[in-house]
Amino acid sequence: MPTRGPTPEGDETGGTTDLAETTPVTINGRPATLDRAEEVWVVNGGRLPDGSAFRLTVPRSFTADQVLQLARSVRRTK
Repeated sequence: MPTRGPTPEGDETGGTTDLAETTPVTINGRPATLDRAEEVWVVNGGRLPDGSAFRLTVPRSFTADQVLQLARSVRRTK
């Protein structure tokens, strides 16, 4: 079973604090940010095709491209 790393604290806007870098990205045709913290990547502002919001936290052992591929593959199940 995978282990969880620390999750950076968010501010009231859903942003991530204590960042090394923030990059604007597009997820499912909508704006989001790819945030790099010391131990994790965070996709903030991700939206599914139905408009549902999500926040994805991934270990830094992933590459930025892998994080974006994963964020773009997120689907909602019923």
